[in-house]
Amino acid sequence: MNLLWRTLDIAVYDLIAFFIIFLMVFCGYAIMGFLIFGPQIRSFHSLSTSFWACFNMLLGQFTYDELLLAAPRVAPLFFGSFMLLVYITFINMFIAIVNECVALCVACDMMPWRWFVCVWQLTVPPATIPTCARFCGVQVLCGSAKREEG
Repeated sequence: MNLLWRTLDIAVYDLIAFFIIFLMVFCGYAIMGFLIFGPQIRSFHSLSTSFWACFNMLLGQFTYDELLLAAPRVAPLFFGSFMLLVYITFINMFIAIVNECVALCVACDMMPWRWFVCVWQLTVPPATIPTCARFCGVQVLCGSAKREEG
């Protein structure tokens, strides 16, 4: 459970930025669905129901045939771009952010060992030390790391 909270602590700013961009794109698709399909499909008849319809599409609960009957020319473009941009791209970006932060937490758990390695000037992945320094209270001096006490 501690790993979860440390991961969220490290990822909080990246996740806030991610969710702001995600909500802008997601609300754009909800508004577009309302404008295109609102008069024909009940699940898109208002902005709130359009938002929930897009959320259900994200969860995999949709009827593409309804979209196709309501707007045969626009439905494939709407559905295809929504699945490509929102479902595949944004979900993968979210997983990548969380995965990077979990890896950082694991690397920071190994920081005392890495500090020992840096003191003896052995090989340490160069990207690991500054990143761990930011979150683990390590001071980076001339390519080596020194743990701050206190």
